[in-house]
Amino acid sequence: MKLFSHEVVQKQWASVDYRKNMSMIGQVRIGGHQEIIAIGSYADDSDNRAEVAFVVREDFQSMGIASHLLATMQRIAKENGFTGFSATVLRENTAMLQVFKKRYPHAKTQVSGGNDIAILMDFSDAVEYGHKVPSSAPGEDDVCVCTPK
Repeated sequence: MKLFSHEVVQKQWASVDYRKNMSMIGQVRIGGHQEIIAIGSYADDSDNRAEVAFVVREDFQSMGIASHLLATMQRIAKENGFTGFSATVLRENTAMLQVFKKRYPHAKTQVSGGNDIAILMDFSDAVEYGHKVPSSAPGEDDVCVCTPK
């Protein structure tokens, strides 16, 4: 698990500059007031790549919220000159790994010690819903990634 010092957190996330770092929230109206159900952030990592992270409230998971935030944040990051994302995900967080692999089917993954998996995703590899993804295995058919219902 990656730990951040107070200074790093303050520098990267408390002072959003809308280019090198960006944060978005997802809200719903419950009982007459707004509640935050999701947060997505990216921060300049290096080499035209930004580190991306998400959290979605447990009772709102598996609804496509992280996928939507990822697509939106990619569009913004691309406009700001980034060419890809990096992320560190716990090995047991298979849902988040699937979100990344669904959008970036050729993402590079590497076990980075302990339970962490480092993922490198290139925007040029991104798949939009409804597009074909060429299979990387010989003899396999292309896969169509369709809009979830």
